[in-house]
Amino acid sequence: MVLGLTLLVGGGPGGDGPGGPPVRGTSTGTGGTDGTVTVPPVAGLGARAAVDRLAERHIPVGAVIRVPSSRPSGSVVRSYPADGGPLADGEPVTLYVSAGMGG
Repeated sequence: MVLGLTLLVGGGPGGDGPGGPPVRGTSTGTGGTDGTVTVPPVAGLGARAAVDRLAERHIPVGAVIRVPSSRPSGSVVRSYPADGGPLADGEPVTLYVSAGMGG
């Protein structure tokens, strides 16, 4: 069986995305003072809502990968690192988004 994955990564030359380099994370209100942040819960949200939730905490999204899933198409299946997991300041989160059953 072959599973198709689509990698959606925005960005211009150098992968900086529109408007310049990615925003780097901060530990303000999202983690410890040791340079880590905590990944907020995004599983079950729509992809746009998940990106917005991460942006609110200044956590960049590294990639959005569409995967076959029984969840509704466009909803976040999981993230890496997982919800509640530690993340070094400025490190991106990968979102795995449902492509639906037809995948």
